[in-house]
Amino acid sequence: MEEGISSYNGRSSFYEYFKRGFNYKQWDLETSLHQMKYLLINPRKVYSNFKSQKQTKQQWARDDPSFSILLILLIAVASDDSCSWKDNTTGFNYDLTPFHRDPSNPWVIRDGSDNGLFSMLYYVNFCGNHQQQCRSESAAVSEVLEVLKQPTDTCEILGKFEQVNYSVIDAQNPSQGIKIEYGGGDICSSYDDDQGNGQPRKASFLIYCDSNQDDNFALNYPDQSQGATKCTLEFKIKSPLGCQYTGGFASKLLKWLIIFFILYIVIGVAINYKMHNLSGKEAIPNIEFWRSLPMLIQDGAIFAVNKAKLVFRKVQARIKSGNSNYSEIV
Repeated sequence: MEEGISSYNGRSSFYEYFKRGFNYKQWDLETSLHQMKYLLINPRKVYSNFKSQKQTKQQWARDDPSFSILLILLIAVASDDSCSWKDNTTGFNYDLTPFHRDPSNPWVIRDGSDNGLFSMLYYVNFCGNHQQQCRSESAAVSEVLEVLKQPTDTCEILGKFEQVNYSVIDAQNPSQGIKIEYGGGDICSSYDDDQGNGQPRKASFLIYCDSNQDDNFALNYPDQSQGATKCTLEFKIKSPLGCQYTGGFASKLLKWLIIFFILYIVIGVAINYKMHNLSGKEAIPNIEFWRSLPMLIQDGAIFAVNKAKLVFRKVQARIKSGNSNYSEIV
């Protein structure tokens, strides 16, 4: 009996907690922000507050759902558009998400001077650093000496994601493509680059707008080789990602609708499971509506087609009537 009461109380408290999420007047945003701040600078203080709440209310969780709501929003914002760029001059957007790779499996670019004995490898990632560490440091672009086709520990960092800069290749012709430059590399020592010598190395990537995608990046030099050490290395590729598009708002709206729909399904299933003992397909919120949705779409399509036919007939009748009157006048 006690177990049943405890189970009911748990479901009831979950339902009340969920309902409060739709009543902003019951949100205590100030306390939630206060807790987030102290989780970063003094977690022990937050633990003490929760411990006191456990002793007084016999529960660890707060009744106020604002902390959970803020956390979900912060996660969504933090992950939003981390791999896109908008040119404020033209207003065009560029989505570079397809260039991002798993940090453990970055792009591998080979220097064109590979003679089978010594060569250079370049590990590259976009929208973040890769895990092919150089001297225990992660980077977006790194240069590694290869001997007999085997990478060695001799390496240099060419750029880090934390120091990325975006621009168009040609301001007079923005449709040509975009340029991504990573800075913060190791200090350059080059006899052929007086301006960059003694400065941090950089890596620039020219992404030319093209309907076809090249298989890989290549060094933008004769024979696709760096030759003497350069303080700023330049790579190039042809890709549709270098082309302009204006779908920034639409893509954001679609992303938020997907997030909302997922939350709607997950929370609805949890409530139906906890409060109504439903499982499987029956736990999907408003399951009857989703079952009838195909028929509703069909009915809507039939209605729209019939309306279009009716309008077409009326227009056709008016045209015939106009032609008839014209013939009588003639």
